[in-house]
Amino acid sequence: MNNVHGHKILEILSEKTLTRDEVRKELTEEFGENVQFHTCHSEGLSFDEIFEFFISKAKITVIDGKYSINAGNKCK
Repeated sequence: MNNVHGHKILEILSEKTLTRDEVRKELTEEFGENVQFHTCHSEGLSFDEIFEFFISKAKITVIDGKYSINAGNKCK
């Protein structure tokens, strides 16, 4: 099982605006179906868990059903 830092999602969304399913598809193609994510403080997160975490922390925003990075809230 691949364990990927959540910043990978932020990197993808800093390059292009995508739907949630499009982000999931890109990650699945690159890392496989059983990918898990971690942050600096959490381990073993599913795609849905980390995506919701980023939304709750305003790291990503949604406009017309497509997500992009919130540059003002990007990790340093």
